[in-house]
Amino acid sequence: MKTFKRVAGVMVAAIVALGAAPGHAQLTLPRDAWRFEATPYLWLAGIKGEFGDGSLTGAPPRVDASFDSLLSRLDMAFMGTLEARRDRWSLFGDVIYLSFSDSVGIKLAPGLATPGVRFDASLSGSVLSAGGTWRLSDGKTTTDLVGGLRHYSLDPSVDVTSGPVQRRLNPARDWTDPVIGFRVRQSVTDRWSLLGYADLGGFGLGSRLSYQFHAGAEYAFSKTYSGRVGYRQLRVDYEDGSTRIDLTFGGVMLGVGIRW
Repeated sequence: MKTFKRVAGVMVAAIVALGAAPGHAQLTLPRDAWRFEATPYLWLAGIKGEFGDGSLTGAPPRVDASFDSLLSRLDMAFMGTLEARRDRWSLFGDVIYLSFSDSVGIKLAPGLATPGVRFDASLSGSVLSAGGTWRLSDGKTTTDLVGGLRHYSLDPSVDVTSGPVQRRLNPARDWTDPVIGFRVRQSVTDRWSLLGYADLGGFGLGSRLSYQFHAGAEYAFSKTYSGRVGYRQLRVDYEDGSTRIDLTFGGVMLGVGIRW
């Protein structure tokens, strides 16, 4: 958690410091030249929905956690996007990796010398997206058609310990969704732009259905650096036998764009 807070502090400080960077907002290159943009970001997302095996209770366990509550259990996080563009085509990749852990002990008979039960839970997960875009329109309003794949990897585990006896539960799941969507950028001034993105995926080939959208604004500090802020939401509805994963992630997103 301390590492995450330091990274968040560095990112916010970088956005503030970039405000003093000189230069015009647009990076001008020949149309057929390769252009690249890397965007490390923070997604301050909470989680709501159902996750787990519902065969015993009739319904999977409910999940409802704010970003603040998740932050206290966060061990590691990495988020970033890389895009390469040439003329109307571009290739992109997006990585989200999160790792959480928590422990709790229960005394079965208070006041007696019983070992009790200890639960050590952890959850690591990643969402990896890759694909391409085709520019449909240029000018002050640019529109891109988006297509690709989004891979989910969830690895929850619970170690239950009572005296010398230990048991591990590890219902890991991996699947890949095809995704199609669109992206819009509206230039408001030389430096300010409005951003929009939406996609739809799954279609029963991986998850039953998934969707994502985010909307925000970008301020270009210079030809190379920009700051972004917005709201992002991702929902996935996946089912495999008695395991149901129906989760919605949503929250504010902060990022720094680096172009070359």
